[in-house]
Parts: sequence; C-alpha cells; structure tokens
Amino acid sequence: MNEITHGATAILNGLKYHAEKYSTLQDTLDRIDHMDQDQSSIIRTTINDMNNEAIAYFNRVGQFYYFARSQKIADIINDYEQYIPRILQLKIFRMKQSAHRATDNPRGENPNNMAQLDRLFTYQYMTLNKKLWFQVLLDDVDQITRRPCVNFFLQEDHPIVVSEIENFIRLLNNK
Repeated sequence: MNEITHGATAILNGLKYHAEKYSTLQDTLDRIDHMDQDQSSIIRTTINDMNNEAIAYFNRVGQFYYFARSQKIADIINDYEQYIPRILQLKIFRMKQSAHRATDNPRGENPNNMAQLDRLFTYQYMTLNKKLWFQVLLDDVDQITRRPCVNFFLQEDHPIVVSEIENFIRLLNNK
C-alpha cells in the first residue's frame, strides 16, 4: 500500500464498519413481528438507528468521491468516474441529505423531491421484504439507470461500493 491509498483504505474501513452496524440492526428488524403493535416502538427505534448508520455510510461515500476526484489522484488517474459508477450515483444521498439537508438549504433542487427524501430520514420509512431502502427522486432521469430516481439498499449496494473502492485502490497501487 502506498502513502496515497492510506486515506482511501481508512474510508473503506469506515464503510465496512457502518455496513456491519447496519446489518446488525437489519437482523433485529428481521426478527420483529411487524404486525404486532407492541413492537412499533422497537421498530421505530431500530429504523432510526439504521437511518443514522446510512447517513454515516453516505458521508463515507462522499469522502471517497472527493478523494477520487482530488488533484493528487487526477495526476495519476484522470478519468476516475469510469471506475466508481455506483459511488457517483449514491453521492446524491450525501449531497442532498447527509452533507446538507436540501430541505433546509435548497440549492436549486425540486422542493417536493427533497421533502420526500427528508421524510425518509426523519419520520417515514420504506421497506421491501422487511429491508429498509432509500430513494431520491431526481429532477431528470439518472444517466446510468435511465430512471427518475436513485435507490439504495445497503445490503445490495455495499458489496458494489467495496468492489469499486478496492479496484480503485489496486489501480492506484499499480501506477
């Protein structure tokens, strides 16, 4: 490992930490009977904790994004975007919810889309087969998926993010 990749490795370790914490919470959520009204407080607390882990995860995704596009990396890899396509998609969660809340500090976003995103991280949630998922509605279609939204399931996306970062680090170490 060279000096440049130490920071990226720390970011990767942080992502793994938050994914593990999130998975532990997901295991708790999986064991709860969602039809039992007595469990609603536990469900809400677990989901709130999962939201906090997701926000921390998105912040780490943003850290890696800025690392990959930094000038010191551009001097080595000038076309970083091709190596981190999923990270490029997921950074919208960091930019619109975890780095700043677009509902509090709009920067040209569609207010309805950002209000929907804010609800998912505060008092509403969406699950599919008891799996928490996040979605950002876009003003236009996503350039990669051609859909008007970006979805995030940590259990599915984490291996992709890890792979992109590990491959990027390997590429840097080989240059």
